[in-house]
Amino acid sequence: PVIEKFGFQGANIQIVGGQEIIVQINRHDISSAEKNQLISALGKLGQTKKESFRFQQISPVIGSQLKSQTLTVVILSILAILLYISWAFRKIYHPLPSWQYGLSALIALFHDVLIVIGVFIILGRYYGFQVNIPSITALLVVFGYSVNDTVVVFDRIRENLLRSENQTYKEVVDESLNQTLVRSLNTSLTTLFVLLAIFFFGGATLHSFSLALSVGIISGSYSSIFLASPILVSWHEHKNKSRK
Repeated sequence: PVIEKFGFQGANIQIVGGQEIIVQINRHDISSAEKNQLISALGKLGQTKKESFRFQQISPVIGSQLKSQTLTVVILSILAILLYISWAFRKIYHPLPSWQYGLSALIALFHDVLIVIGVFIILGRYYGFQVNIPSITALLVVFGYSVNDTVVVFDRIRENLLRSENQTYKEVVDESLNQTLVRSLNTSLTTLFVLLAIFFFGGATLHSFSLALSVGIISGSYSSIFLASPILVSWHEHKNKSRK
Protein backbone atom coordinates (compact mmCIF):
# COMPACT_ATOMS: atom_id res chain seq x y z
CA PRO A 1 0.00 0.00 0.00
CA VAL A 2 2.81 2.44 0.79
CA ILE A 3 4.42 1.91 -2.60
CA GLU A 4 1.13 2.08 -4.50
CA LYS A 5 0.37 5.36 -2.72
CA PHE A 6 3.13 6.96 -4.77
CA GLY A 7 1.69 5.66 -8.03
CA PHE A 8 3.94 2.62 -8.41
CA GLN A 9 1.30 0.09 -9.41
CA GLY A 10 2.18 -3.60 -9.84
CA ALA A 11 5.42 -3.40 -7.85
CA ASN A 12 7.12 -6.74 -7.21
CA ILE A 13 8.22 -7.14 -3.55
CA GLN A 14 10.64 -9.89 -2.48
CA ILE A 15 11.96 -10.63 1.01
CA VAL A 16 15.56 -11.90 1.00
CA GLY A 17 17.02 -13.61 4.05
CA GLY A 18 14.40 -12.09 6.36
CA GLN A 19 16.33 -8.80 6.61
CA GLU A 20 16.44 -7.40 3.10
CA ILE A 21 13.55 -6.32 0.90
CA ILE A 22 13.83 -5.94 -2.86
CA VAL A 23 11.22 -3.75 -4.53
CA GLN A 24 11.04 -3.89 -8.33
CA ILE A 25 9.15 -0.99 -9.91
CA ASN A 26 8.24 -0.95 -13.59
CA ARG A 27 9.10 2.69 -14.13
CA HIS A 28 12.21 4.33 -15.53
CA ASP A 29 11.33 8.01 -14.99
CA ILE A 30 11.50 8.19 -11.17
CA SER A 31 12.62 11.64 -10.01
CA SER A 32 14.90 12.35 -7.07
CA ALA A 33 11.97 13.83 -5.15
CA GLU A 34 9.94 10.65 -5.61
CA LYS A 35 12.89 8.54 -4.45
CA ASN A 36 13.32 10.61 -1.28
CA GLN A 37 9.59 10.50 -0.52
CA LEU A 38 9.51 6.74 -1.00
CA ILE A 39 12.57 6.26 1.23
CA SER A 40 11.00 8.39 3.95
CA ALA A 41 7.73 6.47 3.77
CA LEU A 42 9.47 3.09 3.90
CA GLY A 43 11.73 4.26 6.72
CA LYS A 44 8.73 5.05 8.89
CA LEU A 45 7.66 1.41 8.69
CA GLY A 46 10.71 0.25 10.63
CA GLN A 47 14.03 1.25 12.11
CA THR A 48 15.72 1.52 8.75
CA LYS A 49 18.27 4.23 8.09
CA LYS A 50 18.33 6.20 4.88
CA GLU A 51 21.80 4.87 4.08
CA SER A 52 20.41 1.34 4.03
CA PHE A 53 18.38 2.00 0.88
CA ARG A 54 19.93 1.43 -2.52
CA PHE A 55 18.39 2.19 -5.91
CA GLN A 56 19.40 0.32 -9.03
CA GLN A 57 17.77 1.44 -12.24
CA ILE A 58 17.73 -0.72 -15.36
CA SER A 59 16.84 1.34 -18.38
CA PRO A 60 15.28 0.08 -21.64
CA VAL A 61 18.70 0.58 -23.26
CA ILE A 62 20.31 -1.85 -20.82
CA GLY A 63 17.45 -4.31 -21.37
CA SER A 64 17.92 -4.07 -25.14
CA GLN A 65 21.68 -4.61 -24.81
CA LEU A 66 21.09 -7.62 -22.57
CA LYS A 67 18.71 -9.13 -25.12
CA SER A 68 21.12 -8.52 -27.97
CA GLN A 69 24.08 -9.98 -26.07
CA THR A 70 22.04 -13.00 -25.02
CA LEU A 71 21.01 -13.67 -28.63
CA THR A 72 24.64 -13.43 -29.74
CA VAL A 73 25.79 -15.84 -27.05
CA VAL A 74 23.01 -18.30 -27.96
CA ILE A 75 23.90 -18.27 -31.66
CA LEU A 76 27.61 -18.71 -30.97
CA SER A 77 26.86 -21.54 -28.52
CA ILE A 78 24.70 -23.34 -31.08
CA LEU A 79 27.41 -23.09 -33.75
CA ALA A 80 30.08 -24.26 -31.30
CA ILE A 81 27.95 -27.24 -30.24
CA LEU A 82 27.29 -28.26 -33.84
CA LEU A 83 30.98 -28.02 -34.75
CA TYR A 84 32.09 -29.87 -31.62
CA ILE A 85 29.73 -32.82 -32.07
CA SER A 86 30.53 -33.03 -35.79
CA TRP A 87 34.24 -33.13 -34.96
CA ALA A 88 33.90 -35.53 -32.01
CA PHE A 89 31.95 -38.03 -34.11
CA ARG A 90 33.88 -37.43 -37.33
CA LYS A 91 34.94 -41.10 -37.53
CA ILE A 92 31.32 -42.15 -37.77
CA TYR A 93 30.27 -42.15 -41.42
CA HIS A 94 28.05 -45.23 -41.47
CA PRO A 95 25.11 -45.44 -41.39
CA LEU A 96 24.72 -41.70 -40.66
CA PRO A 97 27.27 -38.88 -41.07
CA SER A 98 28.54 -37.02 -38.02
CA TRP A 99 26.77 -33.75 -38.82
CA GLN A 100 23.40 -35.45 -38.35
CA TYR A 101 24.36 -36.31 -34.79
CA GLY A 102 25.11 -32.62 -34.20
CA LEU A 103 21.84 -31.53 -35.79
CA SER A 104 19.90 -34.06 -33.72
CA ALA A 105 21.49 -32.71 -30.54
CA LEU A 106 20.54 -29.16 -31.54
CA ILE A 107 16.91 -30.17 -32.12
CA ALA A 108 16.82 -31.68 -28.64
CA LEU A 109 18.47 -28.53 -27.28
CA PHE A 110 15.87 -26.34 -28.97
CA HIS A 111 13.18 -28.45 -27.31
CA ASP A 112 14.75 -27.93 -23.87
CA VAL A 113 15.14 -24.17 -24.27
CA LEU A 114 11.58 -23.89 -25.60
CA ILE A 115 10.25 -25.68 -22.52
CA VAL A 116 12.13 -23.35 -20.17
CA ILE A 117 10.98 -20.24 -22.04
CA GLY A 118 7.41 -21.58 -22.02
CA VAL A 119 7.56 -21.93 -18.23
CA PHE A 120 8.88 -18.35 -18.01
CA ILE A 121 5.94 -17.09 -20.08
CA ILE A 122 3.35 -18.95 -18.01
CA LEU A 123 4.82 -17.78 -14.71
CA GLY A 124 5.13 -14.24 -16.02
CA ARG A 125 1.52 -14.23 -17.20
CA TYR A 126 -0.04 -15.54 -14.00
CA TYR A 127 2.51 -14.89 -11.22
CA GLY A 128 4.42 -11.81 -12.33
CA PHE A 129 7.70 -13.66 -12.96
CA GLN A 130 10.37 -11.48 -14.57
CA VAL A 131 13.28 -12.72 -16.65
CA ASN A 132 16.51 -11.46 -15.11
CA ILE A 133 20.23 -12.10 -15.39
CA PRO A 134 20.21 -15.26 -13.16
CA SER A 135 17.43 -16.81 -15.25
CA ILE A 136 19.31 -16.07 -18.48
CA THR A 137 22.45 -17.56 -16.94
CA ALA A 138 20.48 -20.68 -16.06
CA LEU A 139 19.19 -20.87 -19.64
CA LEU A 140 22.77 -20.90 -20.94
CA VAL A 141 23.72 -23.56 -18.39
CA VAL A 142 20.85 -25.68 -19.75
CA PHE A 143 22.62 -25.56 -23.12
CA GLY A 144 25.67 -27.31 -21.73
CA TYR A 145 23.79 -29.76 -19.53
CA SER A 146 21.40 -30.86 -22.27
CA VAL A 147 24.17 -31.38 -24.81
CA ASN A 148 26.28 -33.27 -22.26
CA ASP A 149 23.43 -35.71 -21.62
CA THR A 150 22.89 -36.22 -25.35
CA VAL A 151 26.60 -36.69 -26.10
CA VAL A 152 26.81 -39.46 -23.48
CA VAL A 153 24.11 -41.41 -25.32
CA PHE A 154 25.68 -40.70 -28.72
CA ASP A 155 29.08 -41.83 -27.48
CA ARG A 156 27.64 -45.16 -26.39
CA ILE A 157 25.98 -45.51 -29.80
CA ARG A 158 29.37 -44.94 -31.43
CA GLU A 159 31.01 -47.61 -29.26
CA ASN A 160 28.27 -50.15 -29.94
CA LEU A 161 28.38 -49.45 -33.67
CA LEU A 162 32.06 -50.41 -33.73
CA ARG A 163 31.32 -53.68 -31.91
CA SER A 164 28.04 -54.63 -33.55
CA GLU A 165 28.05 -57.10 -36.38
CA ASN A 166 24.58 -58.45 -36.98
CA GLN A 167 22.53 -55.75 -35.28
CA THR A 168 20.49 -53.16 -37.11
CA TYR A 169 21.00 -49.47 -36.39
CA LYS A 170 17.69 -49.34 -34.51
CA GLU A 171 18.78 -52.21 -32.27
CA VAL A 172 22.14 -50.52 -31.58
CA VAL A 173 20.45 -47.29 -30.55
CA ASP A 174 17.97 -49.18 -28.35
CA GLU A 175 20.78 -51.06 -26.62
CA SER A 176 22.75 -47.84 -26.10
CA LEU A 177 19.77 -46.12 -24.51
CA ASN A 178 19.24 -49.03 -22.11
CA GLN A 179 22.90 -48.91 -21.10
CA THR A 180 22.90 -45.17 -20.37
CA LEU A 181 19.38 -44.80 -18.95
CA VAL A 182 20.23 -45.44 -15.29
CA ARG A 183 23.32 -43.24 -15.44
CA SER A 184 21.40 -40.34 -17.00
CA LEU A 185 18.56 -40.56 -14.49
CA ASN A 186 20.89 -40.78 -11.49
CA THR A 187 22.92 -37.78 -12.64
CA SER A 188 19.82 -35.70 -13.31
CA LEU A 189 18.17 -36.60 -10.00
CA THR A 190 21.22 -35.80 -7.87
CA THR A 191 21.58 -32.43 -9.60
CA LEU A 192 17.85 -31.77 -9.27
CA PHE A 193 17.91 -32.43 -5.52
CA VAL A 194 20.58 -29.74 -5.07
CA LEU A 195 18.64 -27.25 -7.19
CA LEU A 196 15.44 -27.85 -5.24
CA ALA A 197 17.33 -27.21 -2.01
CA ILE A 198 18.63 -23.94 -3.47
CA PHE A 199 15.12 -22.99 -4.57
CA PHE A 200 13.51 -23.55 -1.16
CA PHE A 201 16.36 -22.44 1.11
CA GLY A 202 18.60 -20.21 -1.03
CA GLY A 203 16.53 -17.04 -0.90
CA ALA A 204 14.39 -15.14 -3.38
CA THR A 205 17.35 -13.94 -5.48
CA LEU A 206 18.15 -17.53 -6.49
CA HIS A 207 14.57 -18.60 -7.27
CA SER A 208 14.69 -17.75 -10.97
CA PHE A 209 18.09 -19.41 -11.44
CA SER A 210 17.25 -22.66 -9.63
CA LEU A 211 13.77 -22.88 -11.18
CA ALA A 212 15.00 -22.38 -14.75
CA LEU A 213 17.82 -24.87 -14.28
CA SER A 214 15.51 -27.44 -12.69
CA VAL A 215 13.06 -27.26 -15.60
CA GLY A 216 15.94 -27.42 -18.07
CA ILE A 217 17.45 -30.50 -16.45
CA ILE A 218 14.12 -32.34 -16.46
CA SER A 219 13.46 -31.52 -20.11
CA GLY A 220 17.10 -32.25 -21.01
CA SER A 221 16.97 -35.71 -19.46
CA TYR A 222 13.77 -36.41 -21.36
CA SER A 223 14.99 -35.12 -24.73
CA SER A 224 18.32 -36.95 -24.68
CA ILE A 225 16.53 -40.26 -24.25
CA PHE A 226 13.21 -39.84 -26.04
CA LEU A 227 13.99 -37.22 -28.68
CA ALA A 228 17.61 -36.99 -29.87
CA SER A 229 18.24 -40.71 -30.43
CA PRO A 230 14.83 -41.49 -31.99
CA ILE A 231 15.47 -38.67 -34.47
CA LEU A 232 18.61 -40.50 -35.61
CA VAL A 233 16.65 -43.72 -36.07
CA SER A 234 13.95 -41.87 -38.05
CA TRP A 235 16.57 -40.35 -40.35
CA HIS A 236 18.18 -43.75 -40.88
CA GLU A 237 14.85 -45.40 -41.73
CA HIS A 238 13.97 -42.55 -44.08
CA LYS A 239 17.36 -42.93 -45.74
CA ASN A 240 16.77 -46.65 -46.29
CA LYS A 241 13.31 -46.03 -47.73
CA SER A 242 14.72 -43.47 -50.14
CA ARG A 243 17.20 -46.02 -51.49
CA LYS A 244 14.47 -48.57 -52.24
